[in-house]
Amino acid sequence: MLSAETRDPKRNIPRAIMVIPVGIGLFYLAGAVIQVPTLVDAADKLALGMSPNSVLAEAAGVGFLSNVSDLVLAVALFASLIGFFNYGSRVVVSAASDGLLASALTKVSTRYNSPIAAIVCIGIPSLIGPALLVWLTPASPLEINGYIATLLVYFWVIPYFLICIGGAVLLSRTHAKKFLIVNLGAVLASATVLWLYVNGIFNPGPAPLNALPYVMIGTVAIFLISFTASIRSKKSKPLSIEG
Repeated sequence: MLSAETRDPKRNIPRAIMVIPVGIGLFYLAGAVIQVPTLVDAADKLALGMSPNSVLAEAAGVGFLSNVSDLVLAVALFASLIGFFNYGSRVVVSAASDGLLASALTKVSTRYNSPIAAIVCIGIPSLIGPALLVWLTPASPLEINGYIATLLVYFWVIPYFLICIGGAVLLSRTHAKKFLIVNLGAVLASATVLWLYVNGIFNPGPAPLNALPYVMIGTVAIFLISFTASIRSKKSKPLSIEG
């Protein structure tokens, strides 16, 4: 869609897309440097259920803005949730089309032109999972959010690692003159991504954070075994005997 409205899309779209992670990354770094010391000092208030926004607003002397900022973040999170279901469901449909998931997940609503089955597939676990954790564990919603967020980072290690390798192969084919620079960048990026996982094992956090790296690798192993068994069962068709 972008290329149809862009002059020289092969040159301009990659540049525009790269501005997003670089810009957001700088904002995240600045936010971490500014906010984390205050949040660490207010750990007791956070444990009692006070929102981080309220803590920061109180520390800055503008406590009256805490409710406003919470409302703005709630709207932003809802918008992000819609975006997640929008593109996440398309990933599910793509995986189902490739035979990695059930073919029923490729169905699209004739009325709304949306992949309803895929949306339900990712929506039910997303809604029920956190609610069950709140109900079955003594952890607060804020703690559970931290556990799930950390687990998601571990789950992204393998895709990011494969993206780094695939990106290096693709760029090496199209930019032969930059072979050394591309591969050096791929090696550094891959090593950084793998370090996120290895660091969680050699420098474990308090329970249950220390178990999350093993939860990730165990879950991935189960899915890989399931996918392998599914693909083999599709390839092995019974021979028909004509009499």
